[in-house]
Amino acid sequence: AYSDSIIIYLGLTVMPTLDSTIFATKYNGIGVPWLMRLNMQRLNAALINTFKSNASVRIVATNCILDSVEDINDNVHPNSTGYQKIAQQLYYTMMS
Repeated sequence: AYSDSIIIYLGLTVMPTLDSTIFATKYNGIGVPWLMRLNMQRLNAALINTFKSNASVRIVATNCILDSVEDINDNVHPNSTGYQKIAQQLYYTMMS
């Protein structure tokens, strides 16, 4: 059982670096870099299409706010400024 007043905030995936080769290498070559980037775009599109009509799910556009040069710490994860931007985006979404 759950309350139908619960809101789920779903953050879209972020391509962590402009150079997807670095990202792929960091994860032991998990895929061809251009294909990995395309698949992340496909995942975001699928999440949006799946939940866009669900009033209990809010999409957080975390994929649109990070600067891939300035806000990424290790070519994979956001630095403190990047995490602050993600938190601010979540806050804006929650307040709208």
